[in-house]
Amino acid sequence: MADLTVGQKIMASFFQSMTSRSAGFNTIDQGALSTGTYLMTTLLMVVGVAPASTGGGIKLATLVVLLASMKASVSGGGDYSLGKRSISVRTFNKAICILVFYIIALCASLLLLSISDGEFGLHALTFECVSALSNVGVTTGITSSVSVFGRFVLICLMYLGRAGFICVVYSLANTNKPHIKYPDSKLVIG
Repeated sequence: MADLTVGQKIMASFFQSMTSRSAGFNTIDQGALSTGTYLMTTLLMVVGVAPASTGGGIKLATLVVLLASMKASVSGGGDYSLGKRSISVRTFNKAICILVFYIIALCASLLLLSISDGEFGLHALTFECVSALSNVGVTTGITSSVSVFGRFVLICLMYLGRAGFICVVYSLANTNKPHIKYPDSKLVIG
């Protein structure tokens, strides 16, 4: 971006922030990004877009629910709320499931790719995995060079990201369980 004018830099930055959440287009070489830009782009890919859209990631609403719940937990309040609306425990649990499932899928795929294609480094492999898992479609340029097994892992991540984490979690859940209410337990966390 060094050879761009100030206006072009602003436009390229804006476009980069939008494309890293859903589009998959790029106006600048993703492989030439600085470490800070890689990190910011990766975080934007993880969050993704709004829940009703076709983009991937954990979704913006999931992040908002988690942050509101964290605020309520830190401030000592028992009820989760956002603005003048309460957030149900079921919604909070969905948000936690989505985040945990995303992290597990990401860590498992990174472990597999670091074994099969470790020569590319964790930095580039993380970017590729998050891009695939969030269905973003941007690449650092290594996708065509990874092993056949590595491509299989990335394809699986793309399907998983496209299906959506909540769909996968619900499909694995046993819905025929009887509704039993157990007593609350007081666990010490942290």
